[in-house]
Amino acid sequence: MAVNVLLADHDLDVHKLVADLLPIVFKNVSVDRVLKSEAVLEKLADPQVVFNLVIIDLQLGDVGGQNILAAIRDRFPHILDRMVLIMDSPDAFPQGEDFENIPHVVKPFSLDEFGEIVKKACVE
Repeated sequence: MAVNVLLADHDLDVHKLVADLLPIVFKNVSVDRVLKSEAVLEKLADPQVVFNLVIIDLQLGDVGGQNILAAIRDRFPHILDRMVLIMDSPDAFPQGEDFENIPHVVKPFSLDEFGEIVKKACVE
């Protein structure tokens, strides 16, 4: 069974890097990529698709980090348990209810660090 991943980042280089790393971490993986926060919400709302893991950059560009996290928390609270945040700096970590336990990686990150974090967050 494939690990179904939603990758949301505005940076195409990060898309490529993460898409290259995921098959190293998981034997069978399917990656659905989006560039904007509205697309994240649309994908998560699709009842035909279940994501085992959601990797999201807080700097999507069109909605602030906490706004997209608050929208996910309010509409899809079960997703917070299978989410990993990608951040530009450790200071970018979102403050607020239900966000403190979300695992995260800070750019640049190593394969080992990334693999360890996404394996823990992935719900298979």
